[in-house]
Order: sequence, then structure tokens, then C-alpha cells
Amino acid sequence: MLASRMDDPALFGGPQGPLGRFYMGHAFGSIADIAFLRPGDDAAFEFYRDASGRYARRRLTLDAETQSALKLMNMSAWPDLPELYDPAHGSAILSMAYLALRMPAIGPRLMAEAIRRRKLGDGPARLGAHLWNVLKGAPSAALFSIRFLAARYGSSVRLPGFFVRNAARRYAFHFHAEHAPDPASRVTLSEARDALGMPRARIDLRFGDADARSILATHDAMDARLRAAGIARIEHRLPEAERAAAILALASDGFHQVGTARMAADPKRGVVDADARVHGSANLFLAGSAVFPSSGQANPTYLAVALAARLAAHLKRVFPELP
Repeated sequence: MLASRMDDPALFGGPQGPLGRFYMGHAFGSIADIAFLRPGDDAAFEFYRDASGRYARRRLTLDAETQSALKLMNMSAWPDLPELYDPAHGSAILSMAYLALRMPAIGPRLMAEAIRRRKLGDGPARLGAHLWNVLKGAPSAALFSIRFLAARYGSSVRLPGFFVRNAARRYAFHFHAEHAPDPASRVTLSEARDALGMPRARIDLRFGDADARSILATHDAMDARLRAAGIARIEHRLPEAERAAAILALASDGFHQVGTARMAADPKRGVVDADARVHGSANLFLAGSAVFPSSGQANPTYLAVALAARLAAHLKRVFPELP
């Protein structure tokens, strides 16, 4: 759609219109730890099989009433592993996972490349310290590896990841948060061309103070609830004055593509209407996460598929003559 506007600049609202704007992903990362107060409560966050036989894992979210009262965007969180690249965790299992991710022939097969690079970190490898961790805990690490590989590659239902409990019941508190829609966060076209002669995308992905404030306030609200219930406490790693900057330093999503053709009743505020029809067009419809008005906190695929199914049903009604 952006490329077609090169021949007709007035299409789809013109250069100042909403097309390409409100480009969103998710803010995610960890700026705090969660410490469970009672033995066994951390077991609730291990992977398990649900009634369908698929693997699932619990997340923490605020109830709608609290979220509304505090005017917070959506955020989920869960206890996570310490950073794999830091051998100070002393875990043979985590060091073995780190070494596997570093291996050129194996690492890229284990997870998406962008996530793998994030797990490996930017600092020195410190391979010797990781190997020492593995040697110290070789029996337990070997047993874990056998079970994990069997569940991930030897079963028709693949285990998507792993969670290793520790005696201290202390874990990284990983958040996954909604990205506030911003018209200045956008995708435009550059002068460069790809192999097919199409203009390459120029991406200006922006996170701002509103994102950081909501994430910090949600941490505080979750901490208060967990402490009141006697379940856990959330402990920040940085002084209060440094936390917002730490969140924004982590915000570089790039994994979940949301927005740029958002849904809105007003053509000045969105590209498609409630039926995913492009404003000003009789028979052009869009399916996918590009039409989301906001990113929410969850991975977007399920909702994108649901909207596509809804659109298919709508097209069947309004264009019954189509096969």
C-alpha cells in the first residue's frame, strides 16, 4: 500500500494519513527479581500439559478492576531463568543451555536468531566458567538433557522451553507489556530498492515514558498483591530513579509486528473500518496484526487468526457470489 502511493500520493489518506503509523511491538525484559516466600509455590510456573495435551505455562496479570482504577496498560509477567550468559548462576543446566546456543550448528536450530543472540548477551563468552559449571553438575545436567530433548524432539507435542527451579526460590521477574500506540512510531519507504525493485522499508520504532510508567506501576501493584497474599515479593535491582531508563533500554521488540494499518471508525485515525475494509475502498480488506489498534500484552498470532476468520465470514456474507 505504501508502494502504490508512490504513484498516487493521495491514496490511503496521503502522506500525513495513518497508513504506516502506530507501529507497535511489545516492551519486554526484566528489571527485578521475584522471591517466593513459601516452598512449592514456584512449581506453579513450570510447563504443564493442559486438557488438550498441549504445553502451557502460567503468567501473572492484574485483574481488570485494578488495571482500570490505576489507568494501566496491559502487562503479564512470570518467573524466569537468570541470564544464561552469566556463569555466576552456578547452574550446570543453564550453562549447558548457553553452550548449546553458542554452537553454530545447533544454536540457530533451538530458537529464533534474534532471541538466541539476546540470550547470549554482548559481553565476553567466559566459556571456561560455563564448562566448570557443567562439570560440577554433570550427572543432573545429563539427566535433564535427556528428558528435555526427548520432550522437545521425541514427542509429537513439543516442549516449548524449560524452567529450572532453585532452592532459593528466587528468579528473574520477566515482563511482557503493551506498547502504547504513537503516530510517530512508523514505517515509511526509503530510496533503496530490494532485488525485486521494490523500495525497502525504513523503520522508526519508538517507545516512550508512558510505556515505562505503566510497566513500573504494574510492578508495584503486583508486588503489593503478592506480598498481601503471602506468596512472593518483587525486588528491584536498580534505584527508583534509574528504572524507567532501564525499561526503555530493553525496549527494542522487533519480534511481534503490530499496527501500521490500524482499525478505527474515523479515516483520519485508522486505515480500516470495523470490518477490516480499507477506508475509501469498496472491495479492499486487510487481515493480520497490522489492523490492531493497540498491541495488548499477548503474542498477536491468535488474535490475528481470529480476526482473519471473522473477516472470511464477513466476506462470505457481503459477497455471496464469490466462490
